Amino acid sequence: MLTSLDPHINDVAEKAFQRALFRSTETIKGGKTIIKWLDIELPVILNGKSRRDSLDMIGVYANGRKKGTYIICEVKFSHDNYHSDCPQKAAEELNRYLENIGDGVELELNQIHHDNNAFDWRDVPQKHEKWILANSAYWAYWLGHQNKWSFQEGIYYCYVDIPGNTFQVQSRDTSTYIPKLLEEKAVVRTIWPNGDTDM
Repeated sequence: MLTSLDPHINDVAEKAFQRALFRSTETIKGGKTIIKWLDIELPVILNGKSRRDSLDMIGVYANGRKKGTYIICEVKFSHDNYHSDCPQKAAEELNRYLENIGDGVELELNQIHHDNNAFDWRDVPQKHEKWILANSAYWAYWLGHQNKWSFQEGIYYCYVDIPGNTFQVQSRDTSTYIPKLLEEKAVVRTIWPNGDTDM
């Protein structure tokens, strides 16, 4: 099993957004579908190196027609003049992570979890979705630079409407802090595909 994650961080971008989402009491998609976040920062290559492919977040649909479907999630964030990598790179990372997960047996045998009771890696390849989840400022920037990337089939492009300076404000006057969303519930909306019937 992986060592516990310290809830106190000094990041004000992607990691802060990821931690705040994970700690939120509830994530709602499309007004009614509940997403349960299961774990974060999970290495999917077992080579022992400190810099290796790691899945940002994994969750599961807790209700609705997709109940039990896992969500493999890459988190992005923008604030001021800082913009995370373009969606094209995020899509490539998601596809690579899924390839590295394979049948999930190796990850499960090596107990790649922060909580062993959260989920079983062997179930993930059978029923999953891939998400790129960012704040609205990230998408406002990259949708204005769409000559550099394009939407890919099989990936959900989603956002939570949260101001870009949220974590900068929270981290003022302290070296580390516990990031949180402004609302207890995170509301996820889908940019693409338009055919998402949960919207």
